[in-house]
Amino acid sequence: MGMYNRYQEFVLDVTSENSKDLNCLIQNLKDVGSDQSDDKIPHLLTAALGLCGEAAELMKLIEFNVDYDREKAIDEAGDVLWYIVQGCYALNFSLFNVIESAKRHIIDSESDTFISELQIKCGEFADIVKKVTLHGKSFTSKRDDLQNKLIDITACLLTELDFTDISIENVMQMNIEKLSARHATGFNKDYKSDSQDG
Repeated sequence: MGMYNRYQEFVLDVTSENSKDLNCLIQNLKDVGSDQSDDKIPHLLTAALGLCGEAAELMKLIEFNVDYDREKAIDEAGDVLWYIVQGCYALNFSLFNVIESAKRHIIDSESDTFISELQIKCGEFADIVKKVTLHGKSFTSKRDDLQNKLIDITACLLTELDFTDISIENVMQMNIEKLSARHATGFNKDYKSDSQDG
């Protein structure tokens, strides 16, 4: 067990203070947001965490299930889109502009790798957020990279929708209906879906 303990201790030694100390993390988040509106960093974290999880859900449904449920696919795509919008708020992007930019980056619909690519791009987005929030990198210097990754993520989603003949407007409408029923008077932290996710 000597090597295991040694490596675990080594990892702690080379871990940033923002990852080890809550007060340091809070201060860094304040510093990161000091030249931004106060609400940008929470939106950014929400987008990074949510996109990774929801992209994985969509991948599990479509890539590993030939006879997947179309309604469920629209539902999962809506969840991905919801977190894309969180990224829009963080980066001062309109959803319309993100989608229009993404249309110019649509992946070849004949490819069977676009769902995997979606998860990769979400991971790359989260990696930049990690560098900003935990490693002290400048949010301003990374803004363009984050915007480009958000466009890439949206392009992957649009490709998936095009491949399955689902319109983005249909996804939006179904997501509005689902979340309006779930959170009729604003976010309801006590709501639990059948799968116990939020």
